[in-house]
Amino acid sequence: MAPTPFTELEKHRLLTLARRSIRDCFEQAESPDKLTSGISIDCAGLTRLQQPSCCFVTLLLADQLRGCMGTLEEDRPLAEAVQHNARAAAFRDPRFLPLQPEELDRCRIEISVLSEPRPFPVASEAELLTALEPNRHGLIIGFGKKRGLFLPAVWQSLPKPDEFVRQLKRKIGLPTDFWSDQVQVELFQSETLSD
Repeated sequence: MAPTPFTELEKHRLLTLARRSIRDCFEQAESPDKLTSGISIDCAGLTRLQQPSCCFVTLLLADQLRGCMGTLEEDRPLAEAVQHNARAAAFRDPRFLPLQPEELDRCRIEISVLSEPRPFPVASEAELLTALEPNRHGLIIGFGKKRGLFLPAVWQSLPKPDEFVRQLKRKIGLPTDFWSDQVQVELFQSETLSD
């Protein structure tokens, strides 16, 4: 089930929080590990921002990925999770060097708030490919200790279900042609907020 759409005020507050939390690391020479200091965004009356939620924050520079981090654990209020994940995307994504101050104003920020992932048992990869709905489903694949996900936004660069699944398997360190009855699949949807 898709999350309830955010209001314009909620979107504005979350995107402001994400950008400001990164900027504060530069302006105050603050460690990204101090995830809650110095940030004050008025969330009064915006109860949804105070409820635990799963989210990912993506940084895009000239429409190219510059960082993306998030969690599937609903262990903190959404506003705090956005702040945490924005800083993680800027400074801790192992695929990239830490974001530089001059890059921040040129970055577009996307926040993806996830619905609760639901197990989706399938007997084969072919069955999964038939069930996947491009631009709607996010996908989590797990096998043993390996687990990874693609947000629904990834369909923009991988529009074919077979390539979407193959590249997710590659991302988590599995051969692209691998399948086993031990593979665990979960589907989710998300609402993406972008500035």
